[in-house]
Amino acid sequence: MDVNQSTASVAGAGEIASFEEKLCPLTVRNILDFYDDFNETIWAFRALIELIGTSDSKNFANEENMRFGLEKLLFTCLEKQETQVEALLQVARNSPEYCLELARSISNAVMNGTIIDPKSSRDVRSALENIDLIISVFGEERYPEAEIIRKRLLSKIKVS
Repeated sequence: MDVNQSTASVAGAGEIASFEEKLCPLTVRNILDFYDDFNETIWAFRALIELIGTSDSKNFANEENMRFGLEKLLFTCLEKQETQVEALLQVARNSPEYCLELARSISNAVMNGTIIDPKSSRDVRSALENIDLIISVFGEERYPEAEIIRKRLLSKIKVS
């Protein structure tokens, strides 16, 4: 995960309220629901392949109509898959697990000196805001690592 990646998509300075409304753990149910939706599109592709393999192109008015129809079908299937993947990614990006992974990366960057001035780093501030939100919503018991990462970041901010 790129430390320089902006955390704005997770929860930037002005986005805490909306982020809190969406904050929920990424669960196996999310993955299974995604698989079911994605699998439907895979079957649509398989049906299309079978249709192409068994069809008689003479029944089309012309090759241009056939190409246009195939293009539309394929585009629709791919668009649906992109939408499904993006929806799952959005769930993942709004999960405490993702926020903690990002905060862990930022914490490691602070510890090894990659982030030279943690006090003025927007990524560090955003990571701390996200950690505070996770702790306030779920408590320290559910995500004990949140408090550890928080203390590491705060210790470096006070030192610098």
